[in-house]
Amino acid sequence: MFYHKTKIVELPKLSDRVTFIYIEHSKINCEDGAVTVTEKRGIVKIPVSMIGILLLGPGTTISHRAMELMGDSGTSVAWVGEYGIRHYAHGRSLSHSSRFMEIQAKLVSNTRSRLQVARKMYQMRFPNEDVSSLTMQQLRAKEGARIRSLYRKMSAEYGVKWNGRVYDPDNFESGDNINKALSAANVALYGLTHSAVVSMGLVPGLGFVHV
Repeated sequence: MFYHKTKIVELPKLSDRVTFIYIEHSKINCEDGAVTVTEKRGIVKIPVSMIGILLLGPGTTISHRAMELMGDSGTSVAWVGEYGIRHYAHGRSLSHSSRFMEIQAKLVSNTRSRLQVARKMYQMRFPNEDVSSLTMQQLRAKEGARIRSLYRKMSAEYGVKWNGRVYDPDNFESGDNINKALSAANVALYGLTHSAVVSMGLVPGLGFVHV
């Protein structure tokens, strides 16, 4: 069965899409321009062009046709395994121009412009803080201190025991429940940001603050 291949200009923008859908222990196929998810409770059709990224958990199988459809729709896919192991793959970018990629490469290749971009990124998130004179190391330290402070604040606010961010990337089960939850959430977060970056025709590996 053939489906109508949607033109790039007809696809929804990333900002109009559902951020992500997580699927596990299911079979994923393609039917009438949508992916079908089959599991023990029944079959669900998903309009894949309205998804930013599809997260595939353990026990998931997916057909070539479904992958083809997601590639044509500019939808990213992340395989999320046990113990924090994951593999990312993405379909065709929503952008057909290399203009942003060229700008990104130019800015990240120069130490001065890279620092300027990192400062602007931080300023966008925290407009009330002056980071105009901070070095890259100071920006990273500030970011780390902020998140550690947030962990302590949330621990006190919700009465959750917190002994710090401690985890072993090679042994997921060795962490406590809170650290395992944070690790799992980070897998989803990285998948979402990966989807946003590639949808604009940019390169995820060319980071400004981290690489």
